[in-house]
Amino acid sequence: NGGTTGSLASTSIDNNGTMLLNRSNALALSSDIAGTGAVSHNGSGTTTLSGNNTYSGTLDVTAGTLILAGSNSTTAAVTIATGATLQIGNGGTSGSLASTAITDNGTLTFNRSDSIAYSTVISGTGGVSQTGTGTTTLSGNNTYSGTVGVTAGTLILTGDNITTATATIASGATLQIGDGGTTGSLASASIVDNGTLSFNRTDQFQIDAAISGSGNVAQNGAGNVILSNNNSYSGTVDVTAGTLILTGSNSTTATATIASGAALQLGMNGTSGSLASASIVDNGALTFNRTDTFTLATSISGTGSVGQFGTGTTILSGNNSFSGTIDVTGGTLILAGSNSTTATTTVDANTTLQIGNGGTTGSLASTSIDNNGTMLLNRSNALALSSDIAGTGAVSHNGSGTTTLSGNNTYSGTLDVTAGTLILAGSNSTTAAVTIATGATLQIGNGGTSG
Repeated sequence: NGGTTGSLASTSIDNNGTMLLNRSNALALSSDIAGTGAVSHNGSGTTTLSGNNTYSGTLDVTAGTLILAGSNSTTAAVTIATGATLQIGNGGTSGSLASTAITDNGTLTFNRSDSIAYSTVISGTGGVSQTGTGTTTLSGNNTYSGTVGVTAGTLILTGDNITTATATIASGATLQIGDGGTTGSLASASIVDNGTLSFNRTDQFQIDAAISGSGNVAQNGAGNVILSNNNSYSGTVDVTAGTLILTGSNSTTATATIASGAALQLGMNGTSGSLASASIVDNGALTFNRTDTFTLATSISGTGSVGQFGTGTTILSGNNSFSGTIDVTGGTLILAGSNSTTATTTVDANTTLQIGNGGTTGSLASTSIDNNGTMLLNRSNALALSSDIAGTGAVSHNGSGTTTLSGNNTYSGTLDVTAGTLILAGSNSTTAAVTIATGATLQIGNGGTSG
């Protein structure tokens, strides 16, 4: 009656009316509740129902906390009032609710240690909380407007969640959007990620939320995920499948990892999209797609490839040890740091690969370069390039230093020396025009028997 006393030890309750629970402290009720009646929790305390309940009436939590530690097969409406809590599970492997609709104006909490799925449609002004160590999947198209909190375990959203309120992920917990299909969304304007924010969809979708916190971001689905906001999270970026596209800034300096067959793309044919990671382990594909000039100082390692797709200019200034191919299909790629890959480099028509950026650094160890665009050499000191250059493209020496080409080159485009000295120490079969600008030098041979 609103106090700390009042109990019932019946093993079964046949409820065809209304059953009210009204204590101000903790109460455990193990009775099996049957009948067509309703259950209502009105007390300010916490009541735990552990029986296997088959009642078919409504369930109302108007105050306090009601914990469902047993099964509840009612499909009738559930209502949670402001300030009240309905908790499904109590830290173990039991606790369920079959209601098709929950009006949540308070807090709906999931606390199980195993995996459980809910197709219930959740509405109201309240929040949703995952506190159990297990995995909860919400597949309904939910219209609740409160916060999303994941303090433990994993919460998977495979339906729509249109709340714009903040989502918070605690350390060690995971919020996953999608579960390998084409559904799963969250409209939160901000996500405080201190654990792991994971994406797992097979189609393309966009997250506009601003992501902060000390946690990680993971792309696990086969589709494309676009992160469009300016994000300040400080954890790692892991792309294990599909493509993660960053069209906003990402200030984390932690390592980014790209798995074999996966891709990380910076930019999406615009002037934004960046990543401040100090190192990128690229075992898949790292691509750039911006229309302006963009510099990446990150050190790139791994067995993967690098691709320049955008119409702008990308400058790679780090000392890179990745071993995959380099593909320039759009714009200009400037290598201002060392690049030790020996794999083939491809330059498409109407694109440019530039080695060096007017200073003393910038190199490429590719054994072959398929140049169908323009290859620029722009260093102020000595550079030796042993690559075999093929293709229909042009070669231009723009730097004030001296570059020595020692490969057997079959490219068919023009050769221009606009500054510095270009030494041809290998064969060059092009029959196209050669131009040497005032003050520049073209040297054929380098003191030996070739050139």
